[in-house]
This record gives sequence, structure tokens and C-alpha cells, in this order.
Amino acid sequence: MAQDKPLPNRKEKPLLNRKDSLGKIEAPVFQDSVSFGKKGDIETTVVYSARDSIRFDVVRRIMFLYGEAKIVYGDVELEAAYVEIDWKNNTLRAHALADTAGNVEGIPIFTDKGTNYNADSIYYNFKSQKGIVKGIITQQGEGFLQAGTAKKLADGTLYNDNSLYTTCDLKEPHYAIRARRLKLNPKKNVVAGP
Repeated sequence: MAQDKPLPNRKEKPLLNRKDSLGKIEAPVFQDSVSFGKKGDIETTVVYSARDSIRFDVVRRIMFLYGEAKIVYGDVELEAAYVEIDWKNNTLRAHALADTAGNVEGIPIFTDKGTNYNADSIYYNFKSQKGIVKGIITQQGEGFLQAGTAKKLADGTLYNDNSLYTTCDLKEPHYAIRARRLKLNPKKNVVAGP
């Protein structure tokens, strides 16, 4: 090959010419123009582990983690006895499991932006950063919030039903403010309804 000639219908210049081991020039290399489509909804690496086992259903794109499961996704962490991650819908579910003696182990602990939430069960969407938490207990400042069901928004706001707000740190507090509906604005205030 005396001179390199660009391929027909290519307007850009080659990025580089590669030589083979004999010193002869091969075909020029052009930048790829193929588009790979839409970027995925998961924005950072998801790190996960489990003590017992991890099972992946390839067809449904669902991962099951058993025994001391732990997931880290950006500034969100989750630890629980059982976690199910649906990669197709960007969701996860977590709950505790009972051992052979009937003792409940691995109560889910959800950490988002430094705030811990203990719960009976958790449903969370990675994309919207919203979730439903049942049997929630969390500390806000000097107080503790317990609720039957809580809806968590992306900004950390919690809408709760059947709530207790107390400064007593016991599971069954000696005193509390009870509310059927309660809104918790993290690190700001608590608003109770009728």
C-alpha cells in the first residue's frame, strides 16, 4: 500500500493507522457511529452481597438475596434477611425471615442520606427514589417516629399512618403523641393530622 485512501462515503479522517507485526499498514480505524440507545435507569454501581445465597432469574431479571443481604446504591444502603431486586422495574423488596424456632431475624435497616429506618418490610424504587415502608421506626433529632405504613418521597419526606412520635426509645414507649396521619420533614418538623 503506497498511500492510505479514505473509505468511500466517509468524511471524517481516520483516528489512527495501525501497523501489523511486519510493519505493513492495515486499514484505517474510524470512530464508531453506532448509537446504543437509551441509557439505563440505574445511575451508579449497585454493590450487593448475601451470606446464604444469591439467585438470579435471567428471564424475569429478578435477583434474590438470602441471609444477611446487603445492598449499597449511591448514598442508599439496605440490610435485611431477604431482598428481591427487580432490575427490569428498578425496584427492590426486603423483609425479615423467621428461623426454624420461629425467631424473626434480619429486620430490614434502610439508610438514605444518613437517616436510618428500621422496618418490617420495604418496597423501594431506585429510579423515583420513592418507597413504601411498613412497621417503620426511625429517629429524627431527639424524637422517635413509629408508623404502621409510611410513604417515602425522593426528598426524604415521610407520610405516615397510625403513627407515634415520642422521645422514649423503647419499642413500646411509655408516652407518645398519637396521630392517624403524620408528615415528617427530615431535620425540619413533624406535622400531625386528625
